[in-house]
Amino acid sequence: ETRGALSFFALPEEAYAQTTGVFVREGDSAAARALLGRCAELCRGCELLAGLAGENGTASAALADLGFEVCERSSHLEFSGRAPGGGGAARLGRAGLEEYLRFHRAQFPDIWWNAERLAADFDAWRIYALGSPVHSGLFLRACGDGAEIFGLVARDVPAARDLLSGALAELSGEPVTYMVPPGSAGEAAALSLGFDALGEYVCWRYENA
Repeated sequence: ETRGALSFFALPEEAYAQTTGVFVREGDSAAARALLGRCAELCRGCELLAGLAGENGTASAALADLGFEVCERSSHLEFSGRAPGGGGAARLGRAGLEEYLRFHRAQFPDIWWNAERLAADFDAWRIYALGSPVHSGLFLRACGDGAEIFGLVARDVPAARDLLSGALAELSGEPVTYMVPPGSAGEAAALSLGFDALGEYVCWRYENA
């Protein structure tokens, strides 16, 4: 009988690993500990991140018991309706990339997708920015069945609305995932545009020496 499943990827040359799915029955603590403990063993030498729904109490307890620490708590928002009409920030091209990257370095200094990695993989991203110099920006990644907003920093709610409106207008009704800091301008703008709040997202970190 299958009691749980876990998927992950590891980049040993970057000393980085991340779970992409953790599935256990609520209350099956032994299965949760076995899966997550084995993942940590396989990722030795890497910083290991595990993202869960805040409501996943069984896996959360197992992570705490294994020595993981919470590094992020976000609101999990999803958009699956029609994009609002009119206005919105324009998508950034290569001509404006360097100016945006200065903003990205200042606002996202510690994330995996730092300015250098973003620039190296520019064609895979959609970037929206406001101001010169840039004061507000958003970057997202779209795939065949949806898109995810990886980061948004805006000076106020109207700026966040402009960024989100521009991005949604180009996504042709694809579902959009947005993990956003609670209480932020991005969250307020997203909710005003019709995003649905699905719960809490919690990211756990394990320094696996």
